[in-house]
This record gives sequence, C-alpha cells and structure tokens, in this order.
Amino acid sequence: NAVERNRSRRVIRAAYSEIENKIQGNYDFVFVARSRTKYQKSTQIAQLMLSQLKENIVHGTKEYPYEQYYLRNINHAFQVPVHWHEQVEIIYVEEGNLRVKIGDSEFEGTKGDLFFVNPRELHLMGSADGRVRYYTLLFPMEFISFQTMDNLEKKLLLPLRSNQLLFPKVIEDCALRQELISEVKEVIEINKNIRHFSTDEIELSEYHIETR
Repeated sequence: NAVERNRSRRVIRAAYSEIENKIQGNYDFVFVARSRTKYQKSTQIAQLMLSQLKENIVHGTKEYPYEQYYLRNINHAFQVPVHWHEQVEIIYVEEGNLRVKIGDSEFEGTKGDLFFVNPRELHLMGSADGRVRYYTLLFPMEFISFQTMDNLEKKLLLPLRSNQLLFPKVIEDCALRQELISEVKEVIEINKNIRHFSTDEIELSEYHIETR
C-alpha cells in the first residue's frame, strides 16, 4: 500500500545519504525496493548499496598486495561496470582507444595515455570496438609507505593515505607524464617476470605530482 511504499522510499533515501559522501562521482543509480525493504534499517540498506558497487576481487597477496592486468584481444565492444575499490589504480593505454570515466570526469584515452584512480573513487572503462590493449596496476597506498618519516612520507605519502591529497586523474605536464610512463613500463616488466618478492626489491622514484 501507499504507506509501505513511502516507508521504503524513505529508507532508501536515508540509506543513500549515508554513503553518498563515501563515493566520488556523479552517477545515476536505480534502487528497486523489495517486500522486506520497509522492515530494514537505513544503515543495513546503506551497507548493501556500498557492497554492490565495490569490486569483489582480491588483488595480489597479503605479502605482496600488488596486481597488474593486461587486457587485449577482446575484439568486441565492452564496458567494465562502474565500481570502486580500496586500492589505487593506474591505467596505461598501450594501443587503441579506451573510454575512461573517473568520478565526474570522462576521457577518451589513446595510445600512451595514463590515468590515476584514487581509492573509493567510482570508475569505469570500455571500448566501442574492443581493439584496445591496456594495463591496470592496483595496489594499496600502504604498499608504498616507508618506515622513516622523511619529507616524501610527510608531504606526499601520508597525506595521500589519509585522503588529504588525491592523485590527479591525468598528468598534464608532458615531460612528467613521459617520465611516469617509463617508470610504469619498468614496473610492468618487473612484474611480468617476478610474481612473489618482498617489497624492498621495488624502488619507487620520488616525483612532484600536483595533487588536488
């Protein structure tokens, strides 16, 4: 009846308001109430909403929480569904065209483009023809934290881990972008050949990246 439908609407609205600030991006969602929705608390529904958008994949291992994926030879139109995860994601387009949406921003990626996705940032990617080759690199921010509280840790890594700073979605500076691409390619090659090794075997370069 009308009273029960209104109760379900109020619960769904309250639930979404609880998670809205946890998800970055301007998206439209359709929520369908079930017969038991009216009996649920908004906090319960909110957790269900959040879990439905979270990517349910384990990346890497506990000892080495890094994973990279190489997508190619798809040869048909595709779109990775909108999702979020706790890891940073770097997207490198090796060949072809890749549509990338990160938060409120949409890009048409081409060969050599590099994109950054912050933790808990809604994003999707796809191709109209599938003739694209691209890498995604995923790791938690803790993966590149250091024991010493030096300037790199205090001014960049710690603020990034605490969400006081965010990676830019794209790097506008051409010289810096090329330098980063070279580093990304090197990391990719290392991880093609080595699957399990300690974090101290990876040397990360210090960059001045404009954050937002």
